[in-house]
Amino acid sequence: MLNWDNSIFEKMGEKAKSECLEVEKWLLKYPSLSSSLISQISESHPALWFSHFFDLLKIKIKEKDLNSIKLGCRFIIDDPKSPFGKTNKQKIIRALKNVYYLISSPEQAQIKAVIHKFEGQSYKPQEYRELLKLISKMEEGVDLVYKICAKN
Repeated sequence: MLNWDNSIFEKMGEKAKSECLEVEKWLLKYPSLSSSLISQISESHPALWFSHFFDLLKIKIKEKDLNSIKLGCRFIIDDPKSPFGKTNKQKIIRALKNVYYLISSPEQAQIKAVIHKFEGQSYKPQEYRELLKLISKMEEGVDLVYKICAKN
């Protein structure tokens, strides 16, 4: 269990509890990637705990921390329900966009596959648009490599 106040958790609505438990379970699946971040969060309210966690993750991604980049990619790929989930996903996608060249090829392919979950939706959320921008950046990087290799 993560470091939050269970008395606050018990007073939360069912949807919020469910989201907290789902993202907690997801985080604990990746202890080697998440433990250093988890240890830095001291918030007692579960929903706010995750908000602080994702803010810290975003900062660490911008600092080019490879474990944070991998965890950010896993968050986008696995898509766990979480408090403020859409907002947090947008923040993480934007941060990843600035370090796209550090994302491994297999993770890039998995991120590109995530876009298909939006097919058939008449309204595309902001998360979709941010994901398209990240994918575009990753593909620009591939095009740049091909251009450099072609010159040599």
